[in-house]
Amino acid sequence: MLFALFFPIVVSFVIGLYLLISKQKIGVSKRVLGVFFLFFSFALFAISLNFIRSFLESIQSVFPYVEILFYPIMLCLPVLVFLYVRSFVYNKNERIGKEYFVHFFIPIQSLFFNLLPFIEGDLTPEIVKKLDYANFFSLKFTFVLLNIYYLVNAFIVFKQNSSKIKDEYSYATGIQFKWMTFFVIGYLAFVFCFFLLNPNASPFVVYIPFLMVSFYLYSQRLNQNPVELQLLNEILDEDDGKKDTNGPLSEEKRFEIIEKLKNSIESSQSYLINDLTIHDVAKDIKINSSYLSNVLNQDLKTNFATFINSYRIEKAKAILLDEKFNQFTIEAISEEVGFKSKSSFNNAFKNLVGMTPSEFKKKNA
Repeated sequence: MLFALFFPIVVSFVIGLYLLISKQKIGVSKRVLGVFFLFFSFALFAISLNFIRSFLESIQSVFPYVEILFYPIMLCLPVLVFLYVRSFVYNKNERIGKEYFVHFFIPIQSLFFNLLPFIEGDLTPEIVKKLDYANFFSLKFTFVLLNIYYLVNAFIVFKQNSSKIKDEYSYATGIQFKWMTFFVIGYLAFVFCFFLLNPNASPFVVYIPFLMVSFYLYSQRLNQNPVELQLLNEILDEDDGKKDTNGPLSEEKRFEIIEKLKNSIESSQSYLINDLTIHDVAKDIKINSSYLSNVLNQDLKTNFATFINSYRIEKAKAILLDEKFNQFTIEAISEEVGFKSKSSFNNAFKNLVGMTPSEFKKKNA
């Protein structure tokens, strides 16, 4: 039974430790995820200890010291979920600075409040009772408010930025954020079980739902490619070494950008590059990437991914109709024209042509 209790705790601890001490350049988001797993493993440890202390009286004297960290760590969990989502979506590689630590004001306050009686040696029954009331309030009220605030903000950051992927990238394979939903669902399952079920009766109900999803999260996270959404005024105009101005584009300038864009794409066939981004194209035609995105959205009524995919699909249609390529599979054709996966090729083809590549080939045979 003890093995069943502590095995998931040890696994969570090892994952967290690995993410923190790994010598590989893994970025801020994985560091934050590592801290989350470490804190989560301690929370599970405290919950399990609370369960087994009814069987082992020797633990009774140790448990108050565990509680000192338990309540502040629980208050840190929603903060870490938000910081992980934000740092991952923005793919920021800067050092963790004071803008991160300000979010931990309430947990630090809770830690100080729990430590003070031990430091002063004033653990009278009355003080202990007041401390229990304060911790109960922090867990049942403050913890809930922190979860609402930070999860809502995590959702806002997630939606705002995941929707911009198609404006910057010509592909979605390996950079979509949809799987991150499992991370939040797992965390919510943990919170739900902690409040609505009875962890004192069986601590398994608290962490098994989350742990199942966290393993899925970790395996998917390793396959996620770095994403940096940077549609800002940052691409240099290589003609004069200056940045484009932030003023509105004239109709003549917008037409010029469209012509440059089409000529560049068609002459270089850069659409065949499977990891092409709007920044690559903007640099080629010496225009600010945010302006280019604006022209695509406003004048051509499309996003960068759909624009590039239209060229890829036309190339694919030519290959599908060419007898020289009869031996090519659909997957081979998708790679030939710049798609990273067969499924993304099929979806893009059907969206633009109204049928799958196989149906198109059969219809025009």
